[in-house]
Amino acid sequence: NIIGKEDEEYVVAIAAGHNNTNDTGASSGNLVEEELTIKVAERVEELLENYSNIKVVQTGSTSENPGGVQVGERTKLAREANPDLCIQIHFNAGGGTGVEAIYKDGDGYSQQLAEILSDTISKSMGLTNRQARS
Repeated sequence: NIIGKEDEEYVVAIAAGHNNTNDTGASSGNLVEEELTIKVAERVEELLENYSNIKVVQTGSTSENPGGVQVGERTKLAREANPDLCIQIHFNAGGGTGVEAIYKDGDGYSQQLAEILSDTISKSMGLTNRQARS
């Protein structure tokens, strides 16, 4: 499978949020954000492997390196990868539930993609669509 222009490679940076030794993120019972975000980030990478012209760069911790990437390193890795798309995954404990996508202010393409992602993910998972925002 190919996405976009056949002769172009697209770089997607994926960061599993709240997964370092200083901040493991939200938790509820036996669910811990750092574990969930890593699983989702790796699953998104698996899905993107179906496209021959997409290169994925994990800029957050992984199951092979849990707690190994600090926030400052994530930013550095993402900038070095020069991605066409950045995805950051979080499971927040407060402020409501659902899916929200954040886009770069003033970037129409980013806004369109964020709106599509927020709508599609929320519908497919039966979650509240908290909309796209900048």
